[in-house]
Formats: sequence, structure tokens, C-alpha cells
Amino acid sequence: MTYGNKDRLDSDYTFANPPKFLQQDSAASGHAADVRRAVELTAGIGAGYPANNPKDSIGRSKLPLSLWPASATAVGCLGLLEGKIKYGRSNWRASPVSASVYIDALLRHVSLYSEGENLSSDVGNLHLGNALACLAILVDSAAHGTLVDDRQYTPSSTGRETRDLFARLTPMVQQLQDTLAGHIRNASDKDWDRRSNAAGQRDHVSGEGFIKPPPPEAVCAPAPQAAAQPPYGVDQKNSMIRSDPYHKN
Repeated sequence: MTYGNKDRLDSDYTFANPPKFLQQDSAASGHAADVRRAVELTAGIGAGYPANNPKDSIGRSKLPLSLWPASATAVGCLGLLEGKIKYGRSNWRASPVSASVYIDALLRHVSLYSEGENLSSDVGNLHLGNALACLAILVDSAAHGTLVDDRQYTPSSTGRETRDLFARLTPMVQQLQDTLAGHIRNASDKDWDRRSNAAGQRDHVSGEGFIKPPPPEAVCAPAPQAAAQPPYGVDQKNSMIRSDPYHKN
């Protein structure tokens, strides 16, 4: 439906006196509350508001999915592709998954990335992509009711104890900075990070430290032929019960 200029929304309309076409639409569609809110939000904004369209105000109150960067989607989907090939697509929706398993995997990938390793050692996938995949699975399994919440036990249901501890410790940061404000370092003392070596300086400037292709020999190199494994449950080498048939000695 289109509306003539006589029905355009301007500052003369208020919450108590919405334009006629809005009154008609709200009665017909059942979205009276949304329409009233749109009138309130757009009233008085004037020419600076795009086309004075009440739909814009309603839309702005909904999820801004366009804020999620395509780069994160591109990197995260590589982590999910690896999982699809290994374990099957959307397997976390088909059967229960434990939160702790994906929290542990997330922390491993982030820790290795923090230590300067960009690509996993097994298939050469991006650690940050695998980390995003872990977060996506935690969110999606919770949304579909298949997440087993085996996070850390806390006496309260909110887990506020750790947050309270953070709050008590935070003032110590400023206290230490103030106490050591006059400390004079030796000439050789400095803050070290990845930019402190030649490779780190290059990666920092060029951006190669994040999405740098691995050398050809590091990606999907043929695995050496493994020796025949003993029957599942018995490790003849160490004479111990094997709890995981995929465990690597």
C-alpha cells in the first residue's frame, strides 16, 4: 500500500494523534503498539530521519543482524566445516552435547592463538575459526535444547561468586599502578609481545599474522602409516586399559 503526501508523517502528529493511515493499519493488522511506538520515536525528528518512515523505527527495535561482520562468518564457517567433515553436520542438534567439552576446546584454541599460533597443527585450520565454531555450537545447542549444562558448580544459581571476586580484586590494579608509578626499570627491561620479533612486526603491519596461508607441506600432509593397534580396551605397549579408542600415545 502506498500513501499520498497528505498522509506523510511529520512533527504535527503525536502519540495521541497519529496519522489516519496509521490508525487504520494498526486496527487491521493488530500492531497498534508498534505503530504507536513508531509515531513516538519519529515525531519531531524531522528531515534528518530517512524518509520519516515509521517502519524504520520498528525495524531498529529488532535484532540488528547486519552488525555481525561477514569476516567472522567466513572464518567461523571454516571451523564448522571441519566439524561437519569429522562428525557430521549439525550433530549437536541431534544428540546432547556437554558445555564443558566446547568450553575446553574454545579455551585451547584461544590459548594457542594468544601464544602466537594461528593455525591448528593437525589440519591447518584457523584457531579463531574453531573458537567461533565452539561458541556457535554452545549457543545453538542451548537454543535447541540439546546442551547439557555441566559448567562449574557454584553455590548460587547465578555464579555471582566469581564476579564478586573480580569486583574485589579490581581496585588492586590501580593500587599496584600507583605504588609502582616511580619505579625505574633497567635499560634492558621492556614489555615484550609478538611485535618484539621480526616475524611479529611483519605480521602486525601486514595483517598476515591472522589469515596467513600455511606452507604447502604443513597442510593435509599424508599421515605416516600407523602400526596395527591392539584390540580396543587393551594397550599391549603399556599394559593398561584404553578408555579412548582414538587416544594417541
